[in-house]
Amino acid sequence: MKLSSFTRLIEGVKPVAGTGLYQGLVTEDWLQGRAAFGGLMAAYAVTALRQEIGVERPLRALMTSFIGPPGLGVVDIQTNVLRSGKAVTWAGAQISQDGKPCTGFSAAFGGSRESSIHVTTDDRPQVKSPADSVPFRFIPNVTPNLIQHYEIRWALGGMPMSGSKQSEAGAWVRFRDTSQFGEAHVVSLMDVLPPAVLQMQTQMKPISSLTWHLEMLDDLTAPDAQDGEGWWFFQVQARATANGYSQQSATLYTPTGRALAMSQQTIAVFA
Repeated sequence: MKLSSFTRLIEGVKPVAGTGLYQGLVTEDWLQGRAAFGGLMAAYAVTALRQEIGVERPLRALMTSFIGPPGLGVVDIQTNVLRSGKAVTWAGAQISQDGKPCTGFSAAFGGSRESSIHVTTDDRPQVKSPADSVPFRFIPNVTPNLIQHYEIRWALGGMPMSGSKQSEAGAWVRFRDTSQFGEAHVVSLMDVLPPAVLQMQTQMKPISSLTWHLEMLDDLTAPDAQDGEGWWFFQVQARATANGYSQQSATLYTPTGRALAMSQQTIAVFA
């Protein structure tokens, strides 16, 4: 299977005829089962919105609704700047394919301001080093195709479909192609691990994300937030699972151990 690098696909998001309309490409190596990788779709939306609003205001929050599965081929990315105030810009995007809606986004971009309130986040959990952790390798027809683009070392919890009793998992992650690294890369890292409940299964059953709320804890100006070669740590935990749905939280730590982003996700579980 020919690989299309993440950076090349992101650079290919260009405007087309029509106000606020962009296009991106889904290739076979970026599939997650039958659908395109959600982290790639979110990165496409942020990349298109950046071209509409500029780069001055950092991404603060991204709300995603997974409506239908985009497949192979071209996807349309329609953007809409909703409001731009003194500090915060609200914008929306919708990804569709063949005229059918696939993914909806609402994003907040906000400039920094002076504040007397400061709350620090928890440090990265104490886990095995990347060298001592278990490699999570790409296996054709078993693991999602997108895994080929990342190095993943499992350090916390059980592997997918291991029948683990734990509801928490964590792994060291980084891109195999480190020629470039930016905001879109960070967004995709926040979706690279399978849901935490997948380790509790003993055989593959469908799992589908419904909503995903990503929040940036800081902007990406610090050197550790721009480190594409170091190992990032991604921790996920199923907070509750009942009636065929799971609510999951996640935190992404920079290579220096600083929490940079967190998310909340609602997942449909068919097991």
